[in-house]
Amino acid sequence: MNNNNLGNMPNDVVYNEKYGYISLKKLKMKLIRKDLSTTHLCVIAALVLSLGVSFLLSMFLSIAAPEMLITTGIPPYLYYMINMFGSAFTIGMPFAVYLAFKGESVSNYLKFQRVRAFDSILLILGAVALCLLANFPSMLIMELVESVGLDGGAQESLAGTNLFESILYFLTIAVFPPIFEEFAFRGVLLSSLRKHGDGIALVASSVAFALMHTSISSMPFALICGFAMGYVYLKTNNLWLSIAIHFVNNANATLPGILYLYLPETTVNIISNLIFYGLILIGVVALIILFATKKVFYTPENEKRSISYQLSAGSKTLAYITSPGIIAVMILTIGMIVFSMLGMY
Repeated sequence: MNNNNLGNMPNDVVYNEKYGYISLKKLKMKLIRKDLSTTHLCVIAALVLSLGVSFLLSMFLSIAAPEMLITTGIPPYLYYMINMFGSAFTIGMPFAVYLAFKGESVSNYLKFQRVRAFDSILLILGAVALCLLANFPSMLIMELVESVGLDGGAQESLAGTNLFESILYFLTIAVFPPIFEEFAFRGVLLSSLRKHGDGIALVASSVAFALMHTSISSMPFALICGFAMGYVYLKTNNLWLSIAIHFVNNANATLPGILYLYLPETTVNIISNLIFYGLILIGVVALIILFATKKVFYTPENEKRSISYQLSAGSKTLAYITSPGIIAVMILTIGMIVFSMLGMY
């Protein structure tokens, strides 16, 4: 470009090595889209890997042990072990590779700052209450979907038939997913986007977390949980707290399936309801205390920010919905949901 023409350029035009001369606003939006697309490649990889693992497992069993598929299905202990290591492989590996390619200190993403014990307990209980309350809209959506003859995404419990299988069941649901999913969605994805603003980081990580569940009834539940756990991580910079919230929520979900092995159904239902509604009640009290002491309100940390940080909420939203990575994840997830609802997946 002729330097004599530079004086005729608008004041907001800057030079970028990759994009050349570009308006500052467009450059900021491109930077957001780039990071959104890069991080969501990990989400796509996780979805594709989960499909691949399921397909390979079905192929292997159809050849090596077809009687399992025809008669009893996969034995519970095998199902749990596959899911435990599968969650580490399908969810953990893409995000671990992403961190390796970034070449930055892991401490920039996985933060474990000290938080007062009392504040930690209040935040965990309050967030758990929100997660449990999220069950109600999810159940309503599932009933609406199933009322028109489609698959609402309800999963049959496989709690096992003995103590060993119950332990594997607990590890599969309550231990492995909280660790690897929090590492992926709060530790890596959310942290990678914070430089553009905590708001877009929270929304993007929560929506991605919801889309990973690929069930029309589970997604609203996962979205609300994602917001609750992401907010606590943003407020405290302590990944252990979001893991703890995830753990308590999932552990509560495993309780009935385990207790059914040892107690009458009526007793189990009473215990489950007492714990479920008890946690909600205690959590609401915790939220009231947090609001009263103003400890629930979020104050952003003074962290290193990108030049895109000052973009308006509308511009960030536009950058988000037009990001190729977001669009690709949406298309893949919608496809998986449709196939699942039609009983083809």
